[in-house]
Amino acid sequence: MKTTPLNIKECSDSEFIFWKQVNYSYAFRKLHSNIDKISDITFQKQIQKQFSLTDIEFRSLVSEVKTKIEQTKTNKQNQEERIMSLIQDIEKLKNNPNPKTSKNNITRTIFKKSKKIKEIENSLQRDITFGSKKVLRDLTKLHNNIKVIENDKEKTPEEKQKSLIDTQLKIEETKKLFSEKRILHSYNLGEANQIGNRFFKFDFKNQTIIYKPYLGKKITIKYSCGKKQQKELLKLQELINVKEIAITVQLSTEQICLSFDNEILSGFYVDEKERRKEVKSVSENSEYTKEQKDTIIKYIYSRYREDLKQKKLSDKISTRYVAIDTNPEYIGYCIADKGENGIEKIIEKGVIDFRGLHEKLNLASDDKLKVKQNNKCKFEIHNSWKTFFNSIKHYKCAYFVNEDIENIGKNEAKHSTEANRKIKNIWHRKISDWQIEKRCIENGIELIKINPCYTSFIGNLSYDYFDATNASLEICRRGMFKYEKGLFYPKITGTISDTMSKFLVQQKIELKPRDVQIFKDCKDWVSLYKIASDNGLRWRWGWDDLKKSYSTFSMNNIKSKVKFVKFIN
Repeated sequence: MKTTPLNIKECSDSEFIFWKQVNYSYAFRKLHSNIDKISDITFQKQIQKQFSLTDIEFRSLVSEVKTKIEQTKTNKQNQEERIMSLIQDIEKLKNNPNPKTSKNNITRTIFKKSKKIKEIENSLQRDITFGSKKVLRDLTKLHNNIKVIENDKEKTPEEKQKSLIDTQLKIEETKKLFSEKRILHSYNLGEANQIGNRFFKFDFKNQTIIYKPYLGKKITIKYSCGKKQQKELLKLQELINVKEIAITVQLSTEQICLSFDNEILSGFYVDEKERRKEVKSVSENSEYTKEQKDTIIKYIYSRYREDLKQKKLSDKISTRYVAIDTNPEYIGYCIADKGENGIEKIIEKGVIDFRGLHEKLNLASDDKLKVKQNNKCKFEIHNSWKTFFNSIKHYKCAYFVNEDIENIGKNEAKHSTEANRKIKNIWHRKISDWQIEKRCIENGIELIKINPCYTSFIGNLSYDYFDATNASLEICRRGMFKYEKGLFYPKITGTISDTMSKFLVQQKIELKPRDVQIFKDCKDWVSLYKIASDNGLRWRWGWDDLKKSYSTFSMNNIKSKVKFVKFIN
């Protein structure tokens, strides 16, 4: 799903929309706190009558409340997993303390982790906050500040009075802000057969939307948008007019947000309406036996999938893949053609370098400069993916291979405070994931997600480019053969064993003859990785280790602080 926010310029009845928002917000909170009664008909009618909701509006409300509850459950599960990870860390420190670490440092680390567990447990016990936790926290601090001022013996009565008045004014402002944040957008589910949405009439050509909450009531909404948005909306209008797409609308007095299926808009989708008709005609045909019906229906589904695949490949090279390896500071990438048992030809390989955006400012997260840096980083990530996908389109790539790393970042970083800062604070992985998914859908590129275990290790031993680029090449190979048995790992050759030996010699790690033999006799990558780890082998290729030539250029201009590095050979 994609959501397009549009700012409202004019509205013929803002008061009604605000009243609708307030009613919807009250109904949302009441239903959220009584979710166990959601199937009770009496309770449903009570909610509808109390907050003036039609049957369709109530269904939309139930849908959004259920989504919110699922999100809350997922967040709680993540927090519980984090607690378990912290407990395991503490147990390891107690049972197997590092001999190089002092007892004081171990005790301090255990104390910090135990404190973090307590904080997470307390947060799990709290209910969801409607109106922003931060604003509620600020309000609590201001109320506590009143007692501090009253008990301050150093201030004169006049100074106390002035401070109390200022604090009271801040409390009133914060209360107002808290109340405003509790007011939600009204939510209306879309229906394709009702020309997008039964409550709205869309006229994107004239940048107008008519809101029809009930018979006889029409509210005209004029909005503003950019050229690119307008082009997309005009394309959307064509699909709405032929009842091909549903538009879910979130409405407030200041903004109207349109949510729709991006696959349908892009044109790369299975026509479920036609498929259902074919399946229904087969199911209702009495001439076929049950086995024949099942066989024909399976064929219909496979035919639609194959038609979609051919549609996506129509202007692309069917054997061409693009793959990436992501981390907080770099995106390693490669574009390559598939061979019989591996990569046949590497078309392009390189790195997108984000280090210039991650200067350490040592400022609070809400400081203006920090917020500006964070916004700049997000903006440049969007631009980077736009530039990168232009290259992908130029090379006519049919498949995009990415790592399936959903669990990374949920638990504490294991190595250092700096690693924790990078993973938790500066790695905007969700933005990249959304950009990849969105742009793959728009361009009809098949997105393949692979298990990333040992990709960095294998890539760095198989190639001699930069670390992230090497990993992307192994990710690419794994994506090419994801569905083929026995090709999850590449074959270990004598060259790999020689590379391991050379690495150890370069790092002045003494090898005995039997150690070299261990490398040569090693039959699988897991054992090879264990040998490398046990020997303290530094196997990643850094910038100082490179022997390959490369060219570097800034994206758009030098102010972007993002560098594209391309390897020449």
